[in-house]
Amino acid sequence: MATKSFACPYCGEYCRGLGNLKRHVRRVHIANGRCPLCGSEFKSYTHLLHHIVWYASRGDREHMVLAGLALRRNGRNQRPMKRYTEVALKVILP
Repeated sequence: MATKSFACPYCGEYCRGLGNLKRHVRRVHIANGRCPLCGSEFKSYTHLLHHIVWYASRGDREHMVLAGLALRRNGRNQRPMKRYTEVALKVILP
């Protein structure tokens, strides 16, 4: 079974599988503490994640895509994360 390749919406790099794309976005595009969408800088990675979720929860489509790619699921936010991931897939899949 062939693994599907996904293009990063921020730099165009191709990654094998959605999990690899999510890891790429976390390590390359948000690890520096700066939002790749609006340029806001944060002192901690956690504050950046709160920023992403805050805008995503208010319906900002670009932040929803970033949330769907950058955040991990846990028991507390399963439903919104599923929605963000679905939005992200609609944007990155042809």
